[in-house]
Amino acid sequence: MSYGALTLVVLGAGFIGGLLSWLVRRKVRVETLRRHHEIGTAVSMQLGVVFAVLLAFVFNEVWSEYLSAARSIEHEAASLHTISLLAQSLPPPPRAAIDGAISRYAEKVATEEWVTMTRNHHSDAARDALVELWRAVMQAPAPTPGTADTRPQLLSLLERVHAMRELRLTTARTDVPGVLWTLLLCFTAAMVGALLWFGVEYVWSQVAFVAGFVACLAFALALVHMLDRPFEGALRIGPERFEAVARMVAHTP
Repeated sequence: MSYGALTLVVLGAGFIGGLLSWLVRRKVRVETLRRHHEIGTAVSMQLGVVFAVLLAFVFNEVWSEYLSAARSIEHEAASLHTISLLAQSLPPPPRAAIDGAISRYAEKVATEEWVTMTRNHHSDAARDALVELWRAVMQAPAPTPGTADTRPQLLSLLERVHAMRELRLTTARTDVPGVLWTLLLCFTAAMVGALLWFGVEYVWSQVAFVAGFVACLAFALALVHMLDRPFEGALRIGPERFEAVARMVAHTP
C-alpha cells in the first residue's frame, strides 16, 4: 500500500463514518439516542478495552517480524561481503569463483527473489546461485604451509547466509491470519456502530467526532497491513544491501 492509497483509505473511512453518523441523526431524534447512553457507554468501553489489547498484540507481532526481516537482510548481506573479503587470501582461481558466485547470488536476490517474495515464493535462480556458492567454497584448495586455513570461517559464514535467507523467506510468507483480520474488523464495526447511537446536542460535532474516530481506526489497521507486508508498499524493505554487495564484489581487485 502506497502513501497515496493510505491517505485515500483514511480519508474515505472518515468520510463514510461521518456520513453514517449524519444519516443516523437525520432518522433518529437526539433524545432517543441519549436513552442508549447508560448501556451504550458500558458496552463501548468494554469493546474498546478488548480491541486495544488485540490491536496491541497484532501490532507488536507485525512490528517484530518487520524488524526481524530487516535484520536478516543486514546479516545475510554482511556475511556475503565478509566471505568475499576472506576469499582474498585464496589463490586467484578459487577466489574469482567465489566472488563470481557471490555476485550472481546477490544479483538474483535483488532482481528476482525480491519480486517473488511479494507473492510468498522464493526464486529458484537465487537458490541455484547459493548452491553454486557452496560448491565454490567447498572446492577451495587446502592452505599451503605457513598460511591460515580460512575454509572453516567461510563455511560458518555460508551457514549464516543460508539461515538468514530462510528467515527472510519465512518472514515474507508469514501473514496475519485471515481469522484475526476478521476479528479486528468485527470489533471495529461494533465500536463504530456503538458510537453512532450516542447523542450529542450538535449534529456536526458528532459527525466530526465519529469521522475522526473512524479515520484513526482505519489508519491503525492500514499500518498493521503495511507492516505485515515488509517487501512491498510504502514501508517496503528494498534490496539495496544486496545491490551494494554485488557492486563491492565486482570492484574487488
